Amino acid sequence: MGEFLSTLINVLNYAWPFREVEGWERGVYTVFGKPWKQVGAGRWPVVPYFMDVRAVSMVPAVVQTPLQFVTLASGTTASFSASAVVHVEDVQKAIFEVDDYRETTQELASAILAQELAEAKADRFETAIKRRNLMSELQAALDQQTSIYGVRVTALRFNNFSTNLRIYRLVQDSATLQTASW
Repeated sequence: MGEFLSTLINVLNYAWPFREVEGWERGVYTVFGKPWKQVGAGRWPVVPYFMDVRAVSMVPAVVQTPLQFVTLASGTTASFSASAVVHVEDVQKAIFEVDDYRETTQELASAILAQELAEAKADRFETAIKRRNLMSELQAALDQQTSIYGVRVTALRFNNFSTNLRIYRLVQDSATLQTASW
């Protein structure tokens, strides 16, 4: 009975002739799945099954990378995690130019930071000013990639950053195990 009621509520929600866009969101009218026009906060009429309004939050959000390990150009190992403050600048691009703008932003932050840190020269980490300049360059590189789908990076900071760590792997992937059993 609970599953039937849940399905019924979902169908009624979908067939309801209004979509709501909250005050902190912006929406895009879609007609037959294609973007038509952008709308602000409010309750918007739709023709069920033919039109819809898709909303996206416009307030800044924090995206965090997981703890990562990378070998720097100097041959030393660094471990880091970072946080980026991001916000959607173009609603239509965020919905239609990428599959999931939130997940893509997080994955790009992880990949770009790892790649750029691996290629950075050792002297870039020596003083606070050099590290700050490196962070500005990393933020610009990340912002350039995310702006393609309407997301802006306004701040980037390391949560953790350590070099010359000894890494021990306690968990091993079963695909890499060499076994003689069939």
